[in-house]
Amino acid sequence: MNTINLGNVLRKYRKQNQLTVSDVVLELRNYNVNVKEKTLYGWENNYAKPRSDAFVALCDIYKINRLNEAFHPTGEAKSFLITPEERALIQNYRDNPDMQKAVRALLKM
Repeated sequence: MNTINLGNVLRKYRKQNQLTVSDVVLELRNYNVNVKEKTLYGWENNYAKPRSDAFVALCDIYKINRLNEAFHPTGEAKSFLITPEERALIQNYRDNPDMQKAVRALLKM
């Protein structure tokens, strides 16, 4: 794993999830990972790498499910990132199968 890539990806996913560094530090406590904001900035700026327990916690917090796509240099181009609003739309689509035909027709699918 490329160190430069790791920090960039962690920052990208934090911002994509609309989390501040303070938010993440607080959330990490739920995973028994106690770090300071300075540490998280260090990870994002490639001054250091998170320990494995912190890395797993960050992936969970940032909803990173496909590590290869998220962190592999060639995988980044393939990854398809969605916003929280798009995630909610997809969930509503799945939860309302009776409306799916109308949605597909509206979107000309």
